[in-house]
Amino acid sequence: MILATLGLLLVLGLAAALWVVVAQDRRAELDRAGLRLYQQARLAGDAASRALETADLALVAIVAEGRIDGRAAASLLPYMPFTDAVEVWGADARLRHRVPDRAGPPAVPGAFLAHHRDRAESFLLQPIHPPGDGAPWRLGVSRRIDTPGGAFAGIARALISTELLGDAFAAEFATDADRLLLIDADRLVLADSAPRGRRAVGRPLDAALPMLSATAVSQPGETESALVAWYRLHDFPLQVVAVRHKDALLARWRKVAAGYAAAAAALLAASLLAAALFYRQERRQATIAATLRLHDRAMDAANDGIIITERRDGHFPIIYCNPAFERITGYAAAELRGKDPGLLHRDEDEQPEVAQIRAAAAAETGTTVELRNYRKDGTPYWAEMRITPVRDRDGTVTHFLGIHRDVTTRRRAAEELLRTNAELVASNAELEQFAYVASHDLQEPLRHVAAYVQMLERRYQGKLDAEAHDYIGYAVSGVKRMQALIVDLLEYSRVTRQGRPFGRIDLGACLDQALADVAQAIRESGATVAAAELPAAWGDQGQITRLFANLIGNAVKYRKPDVAPVISISVQPAGDRWEITVADNGIGIDPAYADRIFALFQRLHPVGQYSGTGIGLTICKRIVERHGGTIRCESEGEGEGARLVFTLPPGPAE
Repeated sequence: MILATLGLLLVLGLAAALWVVVAQDRRAELDRAGLRLYQQARLAGDAASRALETADLALVAIVAEGRIDGRAAASLLPYMPFTDAVEVWGADARLRHRVPDRAGPPAVPGAFLAHHRDRAESFLLQPIHPPGDGAPWRLGVSRRIDTPGGAFAGIARALISTELLGDAFAAEFATDADRLLLIDADRLVLADSAPRGRRAVGRPLDAALPMLSATAVSQPGETESALVAWYRLHDFPLQVVAVRHKDALLARWRKVAAGYAAAAAALLAASLLAAALFYRQERRQATIAATLRLHDRAMDAANDGIIITERRDGHFPIIYCNPAFERITGYAAAELRGKDPGLLHRDEDEQPEVAQIRAAAAAETGTTVELRNYRKDGTPYWAEMRITPVRDRDGTVTHFLGIHRDVTTRRRAAEELLRTNAELVASNAELEQFAYVASHDLQEPLRHVAAYVQMLERRYQGKLDAEAHDYIGYAVSGVKRMQALIVDLLEYSRVTRQGRPFGRIDLGACLDQALADVAQAIRESGATVAAAELPAAWGDQGQITRLFANLIGNAVKYRKPDVAPVISISVQPAGDRWEITVADNGIGIDPAYADRIFALFQRLHPVGQYSGTGIGLTICKRIVERHGGTIRCESEGEGEGARLVFTLPPGPAE
């Protein structure tokens, strides 16, 4: 009967454990899918951003011509991804040029003309409603054209096809998403990765996907049937929404869950199955981590200066730079146009980063480097340079886009931080050496003082009045207290100076030794100590024993009058560490002083009320911090007992 009961309990325990594993695996599967889904949304959003930025750069070039005939439009259109038309309109709302020149009357861009005529802003992004059912939506990006005298002459407008953008979403970025949608600030769908004919472009997001109506914009979401990820474009009022349905996602998990259920009935095979699942889980996590690292390298960063170079017979002349690049380098755009970016390196072409840039350009790949450049006036500065190849519709690299950021201040700050840290380490070492030497050298004079004062008391016994004897007692007491302080100071300095190398330690053995060290105090107080089974840890066995002894001794010392102390020691996992709690039923502490008790020589009670120097918990804190952990005090208030909670690293598996 006993064996049957034990067998039943074993099966129930295994079933419960497997149920927990199944639930955790399901949650982990959803969490990993959520991370991949966000990466897909980010990749799609960055592609949309690059399309808008490229269109805007082309419009800047057209506007810079100062003409309204738009002859520059035809040469720039092939380099504008997802853009199916470029138009130039006069201030009189007449179309002056359109590439390509399609038949049919054009739609007058009234809102664009009104915006640029009445405002000083030069840029406008606005969705364009199609003139009839079935006509494609477009994103309009416009720039104002001024006459040489500064008067409004018209606009240059690029029309970005939401159909082409949706095709790119479906073909390039929807590997981990069932649906990718581009929406504006009003949650209107502008691009959709669904097959053509079933896209929700022009419809409100809540109508296209009702399950998202309760999901807040810019917040990760999870509905009953799907995962949702949001990514906001950095420089445009647009967002990408990525959706992954759970049914297909959890198909693999359901199979694993079924395997777990079968394993529960086969006790003999349970350990082998658990080992196989653990190994597969580790491999799966490693694969996902590698994929995430690859995605991170593909992400574009925010930029300061922008430079575009043309690939021309092995050379890369500059064809465009923005005002931020001019401000950083001190060169005007006209001075840079047609020049090689290498002029910023001066005579320092031997920098490894320069060779790295050239190798990336030759391999038609992107790269990011941090190198030393020179401004026009000759002053050096550090720049973070990210280059990305720009390909035409055939996949041929025609240009390179460079994002240029001045990181001189950041490098100086990092160098200053390293220097300051080195000085701090040296200063701390000197202070510890001083405390050790000073404490050690003070011991002998104090012993002499105590001996001579006690000699005076013996020699003049009966010859001095009671007040004199009191004074002698005060002196002896003060000397003994000073000796105790010095001993504790030496112990405090030895935590780091004379600590043993770390190794695998048995916390249960450390606790047993600590209980033996404070056994007399436990017996005298009538204390009861109950401890859970403690695991192995990684550390200094002597110091951990001292830590337990100090904490148990404190619990005994700060007990309630006429109440026997009850001390409990428990442990639980906390992330990658063990969290150990020493709880008592003593006098407790005001929560306002919970941090103060760990400071050096801090006492919350008069010297005569409780023995000690006020350094015991400081030593505990130093021991825990040497082991890379933390310690804190928890209490509901005076009279409610206290809990000292600290963390330690686990021991390695045997």
